[in-house]
Amino acid sequence: YREITDLGRLTGRSERAADLVRYTQQGVARIEARLRSIPEDRLPGIYYMWAQGPLETSCGVSTVDDLIRLAGARNVCASIPREHLVVNMERILSWNPDLIVMWYNTRLDPDDLMKEGQWKAVSAVRKGRVHELPDVFLCDLWTLKFPYAVRMLAKWSHPNLFQDIDLGKEKEAMLEFLYDGKLHER
Repeated sequence: YREITDLGRLTGRSERAADLVRYTQQGVARIEARLRSIPEDRLPGIYYMWAQGPLETSCGVSTVDDLIRLAGARNVCASIPREHLVVNMERILSWNPDLIVMWYNTRLDPDDLMKEGQWKAVSAVRKGRVHELPDVFLCDLWTLKFPYAVRMLAKWSHPNLFQDIDLGKEKEAMLEFLYDGKLHER
């Protein structure tokens, strides 16, 4: 938020920057409001998988951990204070996540992962709860587009609570607002 505010000031667009920050904060607040009633012990566990490989993840004290918490879930490796970590399959099996969320990957998709023998013992795989974020342009966790990724994770984590959310419409509204109607569909 500070970078957007500073950029707005530097470019003479402080009002637009404030609107962008407010829009983003309100989007996150709407999600948080729906999640308030969920007790901590009922939050689903998520294993986040980077595109570099199925055993590469982000744990506590990371942008990914923030994303997972904002979506009303818990990072299965949050107790490890590492932004990036390579783990072994035994550790993933011990965490037994309820969901697996994959960073966009052209080499591996959820169906591929669910066919892998060693992954079939993981609860998320057995229940078909393996999801992949769309390309980085739409879900960049380091830009004001991160609330779209939060909405996706919240809907995947709590489908009944977010069944009215149409992710396609959410995407269109986000792109329209962030790009001031000047971005054509990719």
